[in-house]
Amino acid sequence: MQKMGCCLSSNPSPEPASNSSSFPPLDQDKARIIIKSEQFIHQSEGRLESSYDLERVLGSGAYGRVYEARHKATGAKRAVKVIERYRLPESQVSQMLSEVFLLKSLVTLTQDHPNIIKVYEVITDTDHINIVSELCTGGELFNKITQLRKFNEKMASTYMQQILSAVTYCHEHQIVHRDLKPENLLLETPAPNALLKIIDFGTSSKLDPNSNLKLVTGTVSPISAVLHCSRGPV
Repeated sequence: MQKMGCCLSSNPSPEPASNSSSFPPLDQDKARIIIKSEQFIHQSEGRLESSYDLERVLGSGAYGRVYEARHKATGAKRAVKVIERYRLPESQVSQMLSEVFLLKSLVTLTQDHPNIIKVYEVITDTDHINIVSELCTGGELFNKITQLRKFNEKMASTYMQQILSAVTYCHEHQIVHRDLKPENLLLETPAPNALLKIIDFGTSSKLDPNSNLKLVTGTVSPISAVLHCSRGPV
């Protein structure tokens, strides 16, 4: 692959005259290429089926469904959230896309956080907004807790470390999630030591350092589910 950039000649040119219109010498400590993190998430218009085969439904909600999909060009497995525009007032379309914009801002030039879901691209058409993200196959932390019934301190501390690390990363980027719960924590794989991934940034907000958040948001689990999850040592 051909690289773009500058090269040094073995026979450097003489220094320019004092009245030359040449640019001043570069300060090597300050000369940096700035690339916005938003460039790493592709946005396009068109039909989702042109790029992806939808293989099975993973879940559904008020505004659409989440599918397991295969990228036709690479064969890579992805999760696709298909949001049906007709279910949304037009005024809420931009609000739904805020999840993507916030996740974009959590990607730096050098890294993203291992415990935050990765979004790869957004494909839109007149009827749908399709958000393509990494596929997590281990299920919800909520389901794992209810299946195990007993959740020991070592397991709890391992998951809490990952959650708090991701929350700290969000807060360093002035983002608050506002709906953290076991249902919004996915396990990357079914393996016992699988990483947790925080998902569903739909109610998240970018917080100005000089402002306060006062609106009550998020969801409350039924008390029976909370009691069920609290059985056994924590």
